[in-house]
Amino acid sequence: MKISKLHIATLVISLALYIFIWNKWNIDYIRSNSLKDKNYATWSLAHNSTIFSIDNYWYTSQIKNYLNKEGFTVNPHKHHYTVRRTPVYPIFYGIHYLLFGEAKSYYFIRFTQVFIFILATFALLMATYNFTGNNKMAWLAAIMYGFNPTLVTYLYYTITEALSPSLVCFLLYFLSLAYKHHRKRDWMAAGFVFALGALCRPSIVFISFSIGFMLFYLYRNKKYLCVKFGLYFTLGAGLLFAPHIIRNFIVTKGEVVVLEKYYGDPMDYGMPNIALRKWISCWMNPADFSSEKISNAMISHITTGQQANREAFIRHIVDELPERATIVNSEQSVSAALHTLYQYYELKNAPIKNESIDSLDKAACNELLQLEEEIKEKAPFQVYVITPILILKSIIIQSNAYPIPALDNYQLNPVKIIIKGILLLLNIFLFASLLAGLIWMRKHKWLFVFCALYVLTSFTYIIFFLHYFEARYLIPIFPVLYITGAIYGYHIAKRISLKITPPDNA
Repeated sequence: MKISKLHIATLVISLALYIFIWNKWNIDYIRSNSLKDKNYATWSLAHNSTIFSIDNYWYTSQIKNYLNKEGFTVNPHKHHYTVRRTPVYPIFYGIHYLLFGEAKSYYFIRFTQVFIFILATFALLMATYNFTGNNKMAWLAAIMYGFNPTLVTYLYYTITEALSPSLVCFLLYFLSLAYKHHRKRDWMAAGFVFALGALCRPSIVFISFSIGFMLFYLYRNKKYLCVKFGLYFTLGAGLLFAPHIIRNFIVTKGEVVVLEKYYGDPMDYGMPNIALRKWISCWMNPADFSSEKISNAMISHITTGQQANREAFIRHIVDELPERATIVNSEQSVSAALHTLYQYYELKNAPIKNESIDSLDKAACNELLQLEEEIKEKAPFQVYVITPILILKSIIIQSNAYPIPALDNYQLNPVKIIIKGILLLLNIFLFASLLAGLIWMRKHKWLFVFCALYVLTSFTYIIFFLHYFEARYLIPIFPVLYITGAIYGYHIAKRISLKITPPDNA
């Protein structure tokens, strides 16, 4: 595919202008409003530059602890936090920290992320063309991806979502070269970028099923080539995975950790919060009714010295529970479990450690797990059928606008409503295009299967193993959805065009 210098310049300039104008709107909105998001964290800027996220801590702490000779770890005082997060984004941020210092790192990392994103947009353009041989499909995929408000907003954050979709685009580019040229170097490069992506965002590892299918499809009549190129892909991936696994084996004194691992509580809320989330996941997506929200509310109530109103406070939490929360569990048993959880947080946040906290930890976990066991035993259809459907609904029928500060409080603003509506329709269209392509499309069928495997394996993990979905979990999947969306969108537009302007010989 030959792209003229004019087209390259036009896309680069328009993308850069759009990204900076869109994020200026976000930043100006934060500066001019005192907002609170759904996780009780105030919208604010880190060093007046990137948008603050509660997850910053998980990616920006490692370099500082390393320089303090406490190891490359999120928290040197936590058990095995050296393997709590995959290393790519902490290293990426760490380079900026070493070059520019604390405050300026947040300022300059935005420009690096924007630059990588623009390169990734071109990579997706070329990948789509290499896979389809169609210029219009390639440009449509690139434009939809590059001008997506959610993706460009994440470029002003300091979390993995600012980098992970770009790495998927680069992976697709090298896979498209392997598809087109069948060269060892392309398969090896694809393996290397695959490892880079998975070590940035672990969920990217699920695209390995799609890559396995691609190898089988391309070389189904020449099995030795399937093995040969598969080995080169594995070799490329091993160049990054091997040192990471060896390092993890050393720091954990004998454990094999391929990506990341947590020991006990993954987010410092205590194991009772995990038990609370497991119970919530029986009747709803915990992202829609967050266990962290309940824990944060309890901690805030305790630290502000309002324990005297504990009974009314617990009653309020129970009253606020969705109706599905008590389809089996009684309000009395739920209230009792929340009382124990509250008592646990009282001891956990006490200035002096109380020896009875361990027994209260177990008691809170046991009571919440009993609620989970009760609903699973008495309402298995609700737990294993209805709730997964509700989680799937929350994946597809949503706008992905959560990280965009400027769209906060959109209900009374017609412009914001329109933007949210467009993003909602776009998300539905992307998934519809994947399904429609699998059913009706003959040409590029293998490519739809490739994309569908990545989406389906990711969703299977989210719905049936993680039991938890946040909109940001879709970010690494977006590049493949934009390929299927572009293919199907092109064919829809072509059909509409033929109906409006029939061919001369019609």
